[in-house]
Amino acid sequence: MTKKNILIFPCGSEIALEINRSLKYSTYFNLIGGNSVNDHGRFVFENYIGNIPFVTNSRFISAIKEIVQKNKIDAIYPAMNAVIVESKKHEINIDK
Repeated sequence: MTKKNILIFPCGSEIALEINRSLKYSTYFNLIGGNSVNDHGRFVFENYIGNIPFVTNSRFISAIKEIVQKNKIDAIYPAMNAVIVESKKHEINIDK
């Protein structure tokens, strides 16, 4: 069985760190941490993508779309309320 690639953004939030602790040994998921700032998340996630524009940046959706395509992301786990709202608004544009 192929593992599903799950992007967790922002990966330095407490929510993201809890997800990592819960699923890092899963045989079903490959966790990929993504972040806009260099914080603790880059040390915790084995697979890490940095320098993602902030959720308020106009390039955020295009950057996420590029990451999804390049890394064959199957799902995004937003680990901050603002990311949930913005991702939901643009969900139809992210996976195309």
